[in-house]
Amino acid sequence: TDWYDGTVKDAAITSEQLNLAFVITRDRMKAFSESLPPLITGLAIAGAGAGAPAIIDTQNGSAITFHALENRSQTVTLTANILKADGTPTGKKAFDAQTITLDPNGANLPWEKDVRLTWTGTPTGGGTLDDGEYKLCAVLTDGDNNSFPNSSQGDDTSGACTGFTIDKTPPFVQRAFVGNKLIV
Repeated sequence: TDWYDGTVKDAAITSEQLNLAFVITRDRMKAFSESLPPLITGLAIAGAGAGAPAIIDTQNGSAITFHALENRSQTVTLTANILKADGTPTGKKAFDAQTITLDPNGANLPWEKDVRLTWTGTPTGGGTLDDGEYKLCAVLTDGDNNSFPNSSQGDDTSGACTGFTIDKTPPFVQRAFVGNKLIV
């Protein structure tokens, strides 16, 4: 085909060029799709309000919610690092490579889901967290090993983060007497 006036000079060359354009476009789109990480938005811990971090219910657990989206596979893995409030790594995790299945019907692309998990404040490797303020930083990884946010540095400050508080100290009630009457 003469690209200037549109006349066909050789149909075999035209067919070969269109096929080559198709193959190159398909391969580039596939590579681009494979490089896209899953997304995580709206990470929150139940009980937070008015800008204060949530206090984790260490007895019954607290709900952790977020929205996950992935373009190529129906499953992603969640890792949630626990950091001190200032962003210093603790080396502990709330979730470690937990598989999450998105859109159980598998009918729509991209796959997505509003995820709700329960956590009691106990790290995955056991042990406990001292009373205090922390950050939970969540990272999703897909089947192509893409992470969002990029977690190439391991247990660091990367991740979609939200604050929380561990407080295992029972409330203290002091008794007071006015005359012979007990006032609490």
